[in-house]
Amino acid sequence: MARKVGKENSKKKGWELRQKDSSWGYAIAHIIPLVWIYYAVTRRTITPFLYTSIGSLIIGFIAPEELSTALPILATPFLAKAGIVEAKKHGSLKLKEVNEDSGAETAQEYIKRIEKIIDDDDKQEEVIKLATIALKFEKRSDAYSYRSSAKTLLGKYKGASKDITKAIEIEPVAPYYYLSATIKNELGDYKGAISDYTNAIELDPTDIDYFQGRADSKFLLDDYSGSLIDCKKAIKLDPKDSLSIASKGRAQYYLEDFEGAIKDLKKAVKLDPENSIALYYLAWTKYQLENFSGAQKDINKALKIESEDAEFYNLRGNIKRELEDYDEAIKDFSKAIELNPEGAENFRERGSVKELIEDLEGAKIDWAKAGELGDEEAKQWSEEMLEVDKK
Repeated sequence: MARKVGKENSKKKGWELRQKDSSWGYAIAHIIPLVWIYYAVTRRTITPFLYTSIGSLIIGFIAPEELSTALPILATPFLAKAGIVEAKKHGSLKLKEVNEDSGAETAQEYIKRIEKIIDDDDKQEEVIKLATIALKFEKRSDAYSYRSSAKTLLGKYKGASKDITKAIEIEPVAPYYYLSATIKNELGDYKGAISDYTNAIELDPTDIDYFQGRADSKFLLDDYSGSLIDCKKAIKLDPKDSLSIASKGRAQYYLEDFEGAIKDLKKAVKLDPENSIALYYLAWTKYQLENFSGAQKDINKALKIESEDAEFYNLRGNIKRELEDYDEAIKDFSKAIELNPEGAENFRERGSVKELIEDLEGAKIDWAKAGELGDEEAKQWSEEMLEVDKK
């Protein structure tokens, strides 16, 4: 093994020495006997010798007899130079091959290190560093993919999108399109996400996540009918997938098919009692049907599973308002505001409850805040109350 490595190193050394031969020194020196042997040994090539030997024979053969000796000698530097140039080119190609192989091996070493820590959420910065080093040795799709995934987990979506795009350019496979679509959803590029999910589906139409992902993107574009179609396709792949069934129920809710929504949302909860989204939309559907007590039971279950979701508290606040439990409604809207202080709807709804209990000053303040956050109707209500105060 050691002998083989030494031989390979000797070859590489010869290829490297050839790259330094840019002058005419060795070409002219080939006139001197045995110089070609030294050159052949140190550069690991007999190309210049072959050029001078064969070239001299040809010249000696075709030259006039009186010049058959002199001309080959005079031509030797030029023939040797041509051979040296050719040997240099060949050496350059071999060095490139060796360096590429070496780079691939080194990159693979870093990929193996990444694979050991990729699932550890606390080591995503390290994943990025290792992938970056691997990419310096070789532009690999898996290195770009790992770096993109790590950036996604860290919320660095723009950088993640650039990396996964490069991965796709190298290797356009379904999982890469799926990751790209997920990132585009986070960036609000829902149309781009749909395009990537479609590419993933074309490459692998058996993965339920691709249909479910596209259904979510269509939902975010208010394409509820399109979302419903993809949910049905996902359910065909797995009839017991609670998430897909819940998403189908969600689409039906927005299409005002409340009976269909309740049927599917109940089925989703039965399959997975911890499916808080299914419980949330089940509560909303019952709310729309004015089954407020049933809605309250469902949203309470959802909040036991997911206690830090502002939308859940907002819904329960609306339900309690309808049940005329105004103090508790205000508490829920206040909790929603605590969790999402930028949500205009939370201030608007709390203001509405305050108006019902004749806390007009509180209502005015909440509506004014909702107006600051973009709710023009709430802003108008606040301004109207201000005009009343002036009178």
